Amino acid sequence: MDFSELMNNRFGEPAIILAVSGGGIKPVEINDRFLHEIGMNIDKKDYLSRNYLAAFSEDGLATYKKAVNDVCNGTEEIRLETWRRLLSNCCGEENICIRSRMIDLGAENGIHYVYEGIRNVTLEHYHPSVDVDHKDMFAKTAETNNIYYWEYTIATHEMRPCFRCMRDLGLPAVVKNYPEPAIDAGIFPLDYADMYRDWHWQIEEKGVPGFEGIIPLTVARIPFRVKLTTEYDENGKPVKILGSATIIPETEKKRNDLDDSIISTLAREYSGIYLVDLEKDEMSTIIEDDKVKGLIPGKCKYSEMVKRILAKYSDQADENVTFFGNIDFLRKEFFKEGARREMNFKISEHGPWARLMCRAVETTDDEVSKMLITYTLLDDHRSQKLDDDRTIALQKKELEERQGKLMEAVDEANRANRAKSDFLAKMSHEIRTPMNAIMGMNEIIMKSDVSDEIRGYATDAYRASEGLLSIINEILDFSRIESGRLELCNERFDLGAFLCRMYNMFVMRAEGKGLALTIDASQDLPRYVTSDENRLMQVLNNLVSNAVKYTDSGVVTMRVSSKADGENARLVTFEVEDTGRGIREEDLSKLFQAFERIDVQNNRNIEGTGLGLNIAYRIVEKMDSKLEVESEFGKGTRFFFTVRFECDPYVRMGDFHSCNTVTAPENEKPLFVNPDKRILVVDDNIVNLKVIKALLKDSQMTVIEVTSGAQALRAASTRKFDLIFMDHYMSGMDGVETLFRIREQEDGPNHDTPVIALTANAIKGAYEKYRELGFVDVVFKPTTLSDLNEMLWKYC
Repeated sequence: MDFSELMNNRFGEPAIILAVSGGGIKPVEINDRFLHEIGMNIDKKDYLSRNYLAAFSEDGLATYKKAVNDVCNGTEEIRLETWRRLLSNCCGEENICIRSRMIDLGAENGIHYVYEGIRNVTLEHYHPSVDVDHKDMFAKTAETNNIYYWEYTIATHEMRPCFRCMRDLGLPAVVKNYPEPAIDAGIFPLDYADMYRDWHWQIEEKGVPGFEGIIPLTVARIPFRVKLTTEYDENGKPVKILGSATIIPETEKKRNDLDDSIISTLAREYSGIYLVDLEKDEMSTIIEDDKVKGLIPGKCKYSEMVKRILAKYSDQADENVTFFGNIDFLRKEFFKEGARREMNFKISEHGPWARLMCRAVETTDDEVSKMLITYTLLDDHRSQKLDDDRTIALQKKELEERQGKLMEAVDEANRANRAKSDFLAKMSHEIRTPMNAIMGMNEIIMKSDVSDEIRGYATDAYRASEGLLSIINEILDFSRIESGRLELCNERFDLGAFLCRMYNMFVMRAEGKGLALTIDASQDLPRYVTSDENRLMQVLNNLVSNAVKYTDSGVVTMRVSSKADGENARLVTFEVEDTGRGIREEDLSKLFQAFERIDVQNNRNIEGTGLGLNIAYRIVEKMDSKLEVESEFGKGTRFFFTVRFECDPYVRMGDFHSCNTVTAPENEKPLFVNPDKRILVVDDNIVNLKVIKALLKDSQMTVIEVTSGAQALRAASTRKFDLIFMDHYMSGMDGVETLFRIREQEDGPNHDTPVIALTANAIKGAYEKYRELGFVDVVFKPTTLSDLNEMLWKYC
């Protein structure tokens, strides 16, 4: 059994694993929480090597053995308490009471294993039911116990006290950030605190071997000989401090916090010392030097005095200002003797700083009855530091308030922007699904044996759908840009072939309007460049399309030139110039704004969203360039931008027209026909299934249609398919889960069948995402016969 994993992951309590065999009981594993709970500073190796049962008394051992045997024989769980006498080098010998919870873990190789969760409840037995003053308990137990031990780890600043320290002083098993908690709790009195801190500093920073001295401990001020011994690692670096405190019996134990020795010690440090009787609401002066003489009357009402002080200084004091004025809080919450609180405040706006320190010195029925207040006028150096801290704090607060308001405004703007962009993206995505049916059905009609009139209607509807799809794509691009999700994908491509495709895309449209379309490419252009080819194509498509659209006669020219920018880079300038209508000067400033259309009166018959140029501008900006325009109304327009291309190695293109074929577009691949092929189409939209089946009708393949992931899984489990088209977003089991389930069927007929994603999710990165999920390819909706035909030739 893996006991370590069992105890650390399954159980969260201090615990031990016991091996039971032939009447013997032996510990085999304990966790760190077990050692902390035992509290005797025994390490794991030492504990496991001991005779575990030797700690029990005769009666306790019989009870314990019976409980273990009962658990091994089928009792579900047993709880019991047993006393055990343990010995450690640090804490000596102690009798401790352990409350146990036993559970059987089962048997392995003839050995039974028992889990025992524990809790150290010794203090419940030591403490009587009536309240006992901590200082009285410590005074009494110190006389009999004589010595206390602790261990301090320098790297973690953690102190681990012996059991007596925990029992008599109420310390936890681990004291973090030691010694401050012990000083705050009054274990080390304030008049000795700096000396004790200095001991620690000398050991930790300078490696001093140790210190020894007499310190009165707790508010009872019982004199102890405190000794610190340094423990070093193999490199001579101090790693631990071993501490001990031994009572000095022959010394008279003074129990009054306000005795003459304390007062004389405090008087050297403080300008004023005052005693407050919270039960009587009285404040009396013990010591005042000349600086604060007469600050308060010899005796007065504490509540009235503190109100007067706070009313005068509250706006110049720190966050503890209200602490001193709440008597109910002081009595009920500030209850532990030795507890203290400080407040710094300015005597006047431009005067020195003063410090008040409040310290509880006497309790009655767990409520503070008396406390000591010290008053100190700080020197110039400390006052200046507090002035600087106050100025910095005020500036920081003001800055945080400004930043908070600014962040709120930014968050509000971002939320509004995200809401708009998310809406546009969702709208674009949702529209693509019905568009799939509209364009698909019209394409089917166009290829069917119908009259020329019907085919003409279908063609007009299909072209209108293409226009609508173009608008949807622009909206999708715009929403992506607005939400900051536009990214460039830089790859190496042939610039000459790129320009050739640009020409082929628009030459027939230009000639149809009686325009000349020319490409003027300089011979020093690089043949191969690295950039985002698709985004560059999108920008130039928009510019050339607009040039053809807004030019009624003349020429549309695309010029491309370059110059060197280092050894392996070129600055390439693209220009698109036309002899069209031109742009009015007053309209140039809003040309690249979203949803803006200029000269609407003259261009009302030309369709568009007003997004194309804005998107082109933002893409060019993403390429670290700027799209610029020059225009003269009625004579034409020139758009231009310059992009830096990596071209390693640099190969000159030469004469563009001689090395590139500028012709009409190539014909599409012939229709894929194979009656022996069987494909599966999965889509929860019935119309989409009809469209795909009709588009594939002439392929003579067997097309099986299903409307859910569950149906697809059943179909794929019973027969072999040559190709599967899988819709992504379906109710119930979606396309991704269905794909995973098909791939899990290692002996299934379609374990290795190519699966192509059908999706309206046309955002950037979708293709890579679907490939990573396991789809061999992606067909985006609206689905065309050309898209399907390409997939059939590629995978069947």
